[in-house]
Amino acid sequence: DLEFHGVMRFYFQDKAAGNFATKCIRVSSTATTQDVIETLAEKFRPDMRMLSSPKYSLYEVHVSGEERRLDVDEKPLVVQLNWNKDDREGRFVLKNENDTLPPKKAQSNGPEKQEKEGVIQNFKRTLSKKEKKEKKRREKEALRQASDKDDRLLHGDDM
Repeated sequence: DLEFHGVMRFYFQDKAAGNFATKCIRVSSTATTQDVIETLAEKFRPDMRMLSSPKYSLYEVHVSGEERRLDVDEKPLVVQLNWNKDDREGRFVLKNENDTLPPKKAQSNGPEKQEKEGVIQNFKRTLSKKEKKEKKRREKEALRQASDKDDRLLHGDDM
């Protein structure tokens, strides 16, 4: 029983805001799902932890849309490492069981379908400070070039 560690990324959907948050934490091979959920609850929702007592569960969600709730005694790091055996990709999603919707209809393509696919297909990464700065610089440059073009057109008409 050799213990090892790995850094894992976890997702949490804030149903009220309608967006996803992500955190990376160092996880031990001996850490159970319950241990990881407790750590993630502190990381994702430290302000809300005192106000209510939500029941969180950890799910593995795969690209195929397959979703499975981990048992409290499973070891998430070991589960993730075993994805490689089956040539699978996935994500771990922390869900508040109080937020879950009633069972979904099989034929629906409405918001229910988007809810299930949301974790994989609709996840939008936020930009880093460096990326935001670069984007702002490009926008300023584009505005400056447009302004220069307008100036040339105006001066050309004067002649």
